[in-house]
Amino acid sequence: MSLEDGLWARTINMILGGWLFVSAFVWNHSAIERVNVAYVGSLIFVSSLLAVSKTRARYMTGLLAVWLLISTVLLPHFDATTQWNSVLVAVTVFTLSFVGPPYHRKRGLMLRTAHRPSRAA
Repeated sequence: MSLEDGLWARTINMILGGWLFVSAFVWNHSAIERVNVAYVGSLIFVSSLLAVSKTRARYMTGLLAVWLLISTVLLPHFDATTQWNSVLVAVTVFTLSFVGPPYHRKRGLMLRTAHRPSRAA
């Protein structure tokens, strides 16, 4: 797992999705908030897992983070701690959804130009 491939970011997002799911049942949430956090947490986990092989799945992870942030602000909640937890997870997941592998096309262009024969006159 290198820093360049983005796998570390997918792993952290899977952990955060799992944590979000668990926190829905461990911490005090309103009924609708509990359902929302549990579903979004499990979907973040799955989309992060898919993003390991399908890099475009990162966009779904980012959209889920945006939904989590918006729904956290709009839905009723019992405790500010659960609200802050959801906000921090949403911001972190959203930020990490931008981390991806280097573009192969650019790497291919660099390889082609590096192997081009020189035109010495």
